[in-house]
Amino acid sequence: MTLRSLDQQNARDYARADHRDGLPMAELAREFADALDATLQEAGIDHEGLTSWYRFDISVPAHQTLSEHGYRWIACYPVTGGSEGHYVHVDAILQLQGQSRIVPLFLIKTFAGHAAARQIADACARILGS
Repeated sequence: MTLRSLDQQNARDYARADHRDGLPMAELAREFADALDATLQEAGIDHEGLTSWYRFDISVPAHQTLSEHGYRWIACYPVTGGSEGHYVHVDAILQLQGQSRIVPLFLIKTFAGHAAARQIADACARILGS
């Protein structure tokens, strides 16, 4: 079972979330990138690729799962870039020592406009079961 196969089966959000929560970050990144690429290609939505921020944030190491870090939600949202294009942020919202913390997980860039960024964010949320 993969995030892509769950998406193709129109699995319920909790099934996607259960699968997502059991994957180490490195494996989650691979599955998410594969599912997102296929979904966006089928929809004809152009993007510049996926950046995996977990590589740079020591609070969620590549070999650990999100559930090991007390995350509460996954947030997917579009923003306008500082100089060009649009970005879609995929963040984990964690509860650490009673405080909420946003941890960037992935970033997707598009030059196809804000409407495309919104579609990408929607696809990210659906794939991840958020």
